[in-house]
Parts: sequence; C-alpha cells; structure tokens
Amino acid sequence: MSDYKAIADEIYNIGGGNIIPRKKNPIIQILILLAGIALIVVAYGQTVKGNTDLSNKLLVAGILVGVTGLSMTVFCLMHKGSPYHKPSGERLRRTRRGFDFASRDKVVDCLTRGDFAALEALPEHESEGVIAIVYRAPKSGFAIAQAQEFVPHYYLPITDILLFEGK
Repeated sequence: MSDYKAIADEIYNIGGGNIIPRKKNPIIQILILLAGIALIVVAYGQTVKGNTDLSNKLLVAGILVGVTGLSMTVFCLMHKGSPYHKPSGERLRRTRRGFDFASRDKVVDCLTRGDFAALEALPEHESEGVIAIVYRAPKSGFAIAQAQEFVPHYYLPITDILLFEGK
C-alpha cells in the first residue's frame, strides 16, 4: 500500500485552492429538451387536425429529441466539472503517458525535476507498468503531476502529487 494519495482523488484539495471545478452551462442541453417538447406539442396539433401520419412522425421525433435533451441536461447538471486553474482561468489539460517498468526511475526523476520535455522524450510502452499523469494550464505554466505504477488490478501512486508554478 502506498503512503501517497492518487492525483484524481485529491485534485481539488491541492494547490492552495487554486484548482476549482467548473461546470458547463446547460443552456444548449435545455434548448434541445425544449425542442423535443415543442415537436410533441406540434404532433398533438396535427392529430387534432386529422393528419395522423405526420403526427406519428413528429411524435417519434419529439420523443427522441426530448429524451436526448433530457439525458444531456441530467448529465451536465450531475457532472462534477472540469478542473480549472483559478488565477489564470485556464482549464487544466490532462495527459497520461505509459512507460515500461524499467523506465520507472527515469519517469520519477523527470517528474520531480519538473522536466516535462525530458518526460516527453522518453519512449512510451504498451505494457504501461508506470504511468505519468500531468494536469497543465498551457499559458500560465501551472502544472500538477504524479507517477503511478501498476500493481495487479490498479495503479498505485509512487510519488506525492507534485506542484509546479510557471513551468
């Protein structure tokens, strides 16, 4: 068992409150839901006029669009949000690179030095015995990173969560 906490579990608890979740605005999803409801209302109007063939087609389209809009709205409202760097307002971009277990010490060394160029130069490997997870704000240079190694059935952190300002 590792003494370190996983970066995904602790992302909003590090950086002195500089990493915040930000949700998407659900207006588009709500508009799609309303379009589905409108199609169902128009389908009912066509039934009253006696045009059942068009009414059936509009009803099916309305149900499909409405259910799609509803599911998109629920997902948008229930989603935690994406991590943002509060001072710069930038979204943190997550990268995950896999390496063979023999590269473990090199990966840890690159991450602890904050040398992301050297990390990018290391050859990736299919087996992914060791992974490097980096969240970066491209313009401000803010980054957090962690190396994890694979033990049967999950990845175990092998470094603490590393914080870099202006890298």
